[in-house]
Amino acid sequence: MKNKKSILTIILSTIFIVLISSSFSKSIEDKDWKYPGFEQYTNNFYHKQSQINSKNAKNLEIKWAWEIPRRNPFVRDKEGVPVRGSWTPPLVINGTVYTATFDSQFFALDARDGKILCNYEVPKEKIEGMPRYSGRGITYYDNSILMAAADCSIYAFDLKDCSVKWTLPSICQNIPGNLGYYRAMNPPLTYKDYLIIEPTGGEYGARGFAAAYNLTTKKLLWRWYVIPPAVEGWKNWHLEAYRGNVKPYPNDWGNSSVIGGGTIWGWPAADTEKGILYLGTGDPSPDLNGSTRPGPNLYTDSVVALNISTGKMIWYYQLTSHDLYDHDIGVSIILGDTILDGKKEKIVIAGSKSGFVLVLRAADGKPLHEPIPVSQHLNDINDNNPNANIVLESAEGKIVCPANNGGVQASPAFADGKIYVVGQNQCLRMVANSAKSRDDFFGGRSISAGLKENSTLYAIETSTGKTLWTFFMNDSYRKGSATISGNIILLGADNGLAYILDKNSGVLLFELEVGAPIGAPITVGADSDGKMRIFVPFGSRGAIGRENGIIALGLKERSRYSSYLSILIVIALILALIVAYKKLNIANHKND
Repeated sequence: MKNKKSILTIILSTIFIVLISSSFSKSIEDKDWKYPGFEQYTNNFYHKQSQINSKNAKNLEIKWAWEIPRRNPFVRDKEGVPVRGSWTPPLVINGTVYTATFDSQFFALDARDGKILCNYEVPKEKIEGMPRYSGRGITYYDNSILMAAADCSIYAFDLKDCSVKWTLPSICQNIPGNLGYYRAMNPPLTYKDYLIIEPTGGEYGARGFAAAYNLTTKKLLWRWYVIPPAVEGWKNWHLEAYRGNVKPYPNDWGNSSVIGGGTIWGWPAADTEKGILYLGTGDPSPDLNGSTRPGPNLYTDSVVALNISTGKMIWYYQLTSHDLYDHDIGVSIILGDTILDGKKEKIVIAGSKSGFVLVLRAADGKPLHEPIPVSQHLNDINDNNPNANIVLESAEGKIVCPANNGGVQASPAFADGKIYVVGQNQCLRMVANSAKSRDDFFGGRSISAGLKENSTLYAIETSTGKTLWTFFMNDSYRKGSATISGNIILLGADNGLAYILDKNSGVLLFELEVGAPIGAPITVGADSDGKMRIFVPFGSRGAIGRENGIIALGLKERSRYSSYLSILIVIALILALIVAYKKLNIANHKND
């Protein structure tokens, strides 16, 4: 009889431990989305929640929709056009959704119903007349949300009431050697007591740079410049700094003030153990006319590693030398791990508008394999080089595939040793203009080549560069990123379609038409009741008269409850065993 008791005790204990472990794992599962790329320093876009999964994704429904309130009157940009919309991935912290807009509005919403909890508007007079499309994300730091406003000032907002805790005034003023205009796109990156910023503005002739400030004193610690000053007399830019795959070139940037570019569009990554910053740089300008910049134009169109403490460059890898097609690395940099020769090694992953994905060793910037093609290519990877094509000479121009809005336009995701990246298929005829003045920093025009734009999601094995499967979308895909959530993939296209795929196979599980472009990454997080929600930012390309806002998706209630059926079965089994155990004890007492 004692043996029977022991067996029952073991069974009960085992089931109890399994149940408690399951409940504990769910309780510690990250329910928030605090940073633009999910993980602060790796930008992997990988949320491991399992409440919404491949089995129940078909049961998703719209829980609420919220429209961005319009400022009255509008804020107008440098060209006098009213500014509206957002490229901000919604953040989710403790049941609250945070977002920001092109016209420097900040909002906190209740994740349960989309109601505004608090908000803040940067005063109109501070941002009127600034370059449009400022703001490509916000980030969490020390119970605050950090936002870069249109005037390049950094704001820290209180999580609860949206009040301003502190500001760092314009970080784009009085930049040595700059003759262009900046706009603030990315939120800062915080590391220890460093606040790292990297404004954009290459299309306005700005001089690309990254900088670090002290978080406590707000004093500038260092600046690292991507290109030389826009003044004559800098023929030998960084000839001594040969730390990459392309040799510094005599007279690289010519002897002209009509140069600019190299500004940083994507979110950087950081190795917090070694104190290394990894960032991707923009294209040189004038974009389509390279006659004033005859060399490879270091360090544009490159992945660069910097020492966070000093700002000194460690290595660089330039993917496109002497770029004539606006083929910058404009998406977030991913820091991950892979197995090489049986050992774990840190890698840096970057996508380019040239239609290639780079996988580099984090230690030295050397590639693991050849760049991976992920879109339609009519032009060879070596079509740009330091010794040819310094200008698109033909009056008819040249058909370029991918063109200046093709290739990798949306940030990739990284999960379980695989890269998930969308390649944009776009072909345009690109024609150069004069590059004699600073009035036209695109340096030409791109016109239709009569070919339809579409896009494809690629699932790639990181260690080999092999494509495992693809998913075709019959429209363009510019800013929506790829988001991994548990065992599903979330996509948002320019045609207003949100897709949910099986992570392992690429099979379509769910599709929703939101009626406006999805131009920012979809994110995932829990409301205050613990219910996971999918947040879809829509209308994000700023068209006046179009809806702009966020749609929240969640499981139908019956579907959500059915996901806990297995736990209820285990509980019922435990109760049944307890009853049986008690009856057995009673029978034993009677026998005694």
